Amino acid sequence: MKFATVFLPILTLASGFASAIPHPGEAAAVLQVREDTNGTTNGTSTTTAIPTTTVTSTRTTTTTVTSTPTPIFKLKNFYNYGRPHSAVAYLNFELETPTGAKANCTATKTDKLATAALYTRCSKLGVGFGFSRVGAGYFLTVVHRYNRDKNIDSAVLFIPDDHVKRSTNANPNAQFYYIDYPTSFNLRSNNFVVNGLHGPTRT
Repeated sequence: MKFATVFLPILTLASGFASAIPHPGEAAAVLQVREDTNGTTNGTSTTTAIPTTTVTSTRTTTTTVTSTPTPIFKLKNFYNYGRPHSAVAYLNFELETPTGAKANCTATKTDKLATAALYTRCSKLGVGFGFSRVGAGYFLTVVHRYNRDKNIDSAVLFIPDDHVKRSTNANPNAQFYYIDYPTSFNLRSNNFVVNGLHGPTRT
């Protein structure tokens, strides 16, 4: 009886210690949760948002486009006609080149209209022209050579036969032909730079 009285309280105390001491696996799990959830609640991790700053550039780029004027030949006082009671026709016009050079260009021929082979010189050195019959009309060509012939500006105009008229004089011997065309007009220039190695280069 004494043994039973003493032994039973010891067993009761031992069972209390056994229920209070966690299983090694459970202790490790609790420790891991504490390490992983520092600053968390109920083992659920919370993420702390780090504020970020977005920088938007407001700098604008301005591009300036500069237009280059189209080089042109300017012609005025243009005419090509015969004269009453004459077998000679006369061609004349005043020319201003894209560089500003000015010249007077003329030609005469015994025909119903005056023609001139290219290159017929005008009044200024380096400036010439041609007026030739081609197909159903006439080609007017103007040329300006400068900078020791390294630069060549030229332009061409086709004048159809629709612009060739005949005077209405009553006397047949007084009738003549003429070109009915504006006396002043501009022609767009084709500009070439002569390269000694590769020949003419269009600009």
